Amino acid sequence: MSEQRSERRFQRARVPLLVQYRFSPLEEYQTDYSADLSRGGMFIYAEAPQPVGSLLYIQFITRDGARIIRGQGRIVRTTLAEGSEERRGQAVEFVDFDEADMRFLDELVQRTVELEGELQQRSTPRDR
Repeated sequence: MSEQRSERRFQRARVPLLVQYRFSPLEEYQTDYSADLSRGGMFIYAEAPQPVGSLLYIQFITRDGARIIRGQGRIVRTTLAEGSEERRGQAVEFVDFDEADMRFLDELVQRTVELEGELQQRSTPRDR
């Protein structure tokens, strides 16, 4: 597991978001929650993950409702969760998103990581 983390290109943060996605412009959006988020993509919990390589249209609203982010992604990994600690879902790489949205995601991830660090410091007993 630590090897996988060291290979990540982008910093990620636990940012649960309600995500809508579809695999064809003609189908209805499916709705699930994300587990984490980075500039490069997100992991979406899904009961029926699609095959690796599948393209999807994706949209989500930031938790404060300030921004709708839309674009295209590609499934790069799936988990089926049987006999595993991981939940069933799909890792999505962002492939066609607006650059302004990507900068916004960078800032969101950075703020979330900083906040998590501050909260962890406050909850860790200090040596006296």
